[in-house]
Amino acid sequence: MDILSEKTTHTIAVIDPEKSYSYFIAQELFIEGFEIANFDSAQACAAFCKRNGIALVIASVPQIADEFSFVRSLRELVEAENPQQILILTESINDDSLKFYRSLGLQHIMRRQDDIRLFKRLVYKLINTPATAVKKATFTDIIGEDASMQNVFQMVERIAQSEMATVFIRGESGTGKELIARAIHENSRNADQPFVEINCAALPDHLLESELFGY
Repeated sequence: MDILSEKTTHTIAVIDPEKSYSYFIAQELFIEGFEIANFDSAQACAAFCKRNGIALVIASVPQIADEFSFVRSLRELVEAENPQQILILTESINDDSLKFYRSLGLQHIMRRQDDIRLFKRLVYKLINTPATAVKKATFTDIIGEDASMQNVFQMVERIAQSEMATVFIRGESGTGKELIARAIHENSRNADQPFVEINCAALPDHLLESELFGY
């Protein structure tokens, strides 16, 4: 770990396994008066964050290593009791990667080649926006201890943290599809909003579209 320091009230942690971009980030943010702590891995950064006050974590996704494995390693930071805002820097963004990031609770993603002024503006915005702890999923109404149900619970937890997910739940009658739908809702960021249950089978064909999508 390397630390650059000047008179400042904020420390920014930078994770860059390839050390290909951290120097540029540190240089730009050091000019702005931030203290910079550089790390090779998310695990080392998470350990540092537990002991020190961090205003923001910037994670530079490696170009050579497995992108998804690196992003998964950030979960310890996302799920921390006192989480930090996390900004992902990557070479490119597509629909699949965006959905994957957000399914893990990572909401702030930008490309490394984007305008440096936009980058700094986002840094200041995130520093002044407290992160909220990721709520641990609860499944008090669902009984199941075998491996297959534990896999379902893990999937529900991931989906619930996404702001973009459209979920199609399949299963035979009586297997708990509605319970799973409620669990996703109750563990999502929209838990304070009403859960609207519609029995499509009970709707006449000519009313189905208007009931679901409005007139």
